[in-house]
Amino acid sequence: MNTQSRRLSYERLDQIFLEAFPELHDRYKQAFDYWGDDSKQRPGSYGLFSNVVYPYVIEALDSGQSDEILTRLFLFFEEMSSSKDAEVRNLLGLEVIDELLRHPARLARAWKYMGHSTKSFAAEAANTLNLKGSLPR
Repeated sequence: MNTQSRRLSYERLDQIFLEAFPELHDRYKQAFDYWGDDSKQRPGSYGLFSNVVYPYVIEALDSGQSDEILTRLFLFFEEMSSSKDAEVRNLLGLEVIDELLRHPARLARAWKYMGHSTKSFAAEAANTLNLKGSLPR
């Protein structure tokens, strides 16, 4: 699905993300197999991002994994950072950006994949958290 035509809403973000990244579905199932198959019960977007997405981003950045997956991930994050839904932006900030700010070397590697909106979002978060020194120069 073209990211320009998709509107992200917090209520469906976990489903939208897994549709965009089917290669992470097995990790998701493994992380939350204890939830069972009840479709009414899901760990939600914060669970997905803290237990599956962020660890995958770190793995990809640390291993020098293909540019293709990092490009796709950060395009999705760019869409999140521009979302009209404040909860989508909060999720990105708490589960991805704030964590990257605490690891400047990783942030520097991630920086080249970030779009303008995500970089601005990271700069605002760095200012708020008093971590401006973490930003790449």
